[in-house]
Amino acid sequence: MRGRVVVGVLPLSVALFLPRAVESLLREHPNVQVQVVDGTYESLVQQLLSADVDVIAGALRAEAPPAEVRQLKLFEDELAVVARRGHPALALPSPSLRALLAWEWVVPLPGTPAAAALRLAFEREGLQPPPGRLRASSPALTQAFTLQTGHLALASRAQTLAEADGAAAIVPVPLPGTARHIGLALRGTGEPAPELQRFVEHCAAAVAAVLPAVAIDKPAAPRL
Repeated sequence: MRGRVVVGVLPLSVALFLPRAVESLLREHPNVQVQVVDGTYESLVQQLLSADVDVIAGALRAEAPPAEVRQLKLFEDELAVVARRGHPALALPSPSLRALLAWEWVVPLPGTPAAAALRLAFEREGLQPPPGRLRASSPALTQAFTLQTGHLALASRAQTLAEADGAAAIVPVPLPGTARHIGLALRGTGEPAPELQRFVEHCAAAVAAVLPAVAIDKPAAPRL
């Protein structure tokens, strides 16, 4: 098998399964190339429709996608408040969003689903959300700020639980309404290339391998 798969990635949750899936595909088919690019959902959808991107991995949108786009759910994840191990917030006997306003946060960029989820969670408690003196869209940078500076942040619950080093921990405050379907978005027309179909299958296999450790349900492997 030869060919190339261009994967557009969205922030949060993809690190849980994407590296394992890509590595499995490359190991199985040494002549296949994989290119990974990032961007906003809107920009990646345009690249998908223009065939510059073959598949988008990340949080699927709740609203119906364009008619030319097909979404495949891999699993369901939710957002959680995370802090580095030893953070004082983790020692609170009854943590609440109000109490967490005592610390600095790194918050998502405006206009993103994560930013909307954070705002709604605080508004449900009659609170103003963290002021957003520090904002970041990169999960890697968000994690770095969390671990190195003690900022609180939003992150994927499943990914935090699955991290091998356990450097970050979940602050047990409820964030209702933050559950999201994580999966793949593809063009809905035409027959998929064999390497793209195998990539989809490897993504499903990676989810099946990782998620039992964090007790999250998952569907069967999708077919295009």
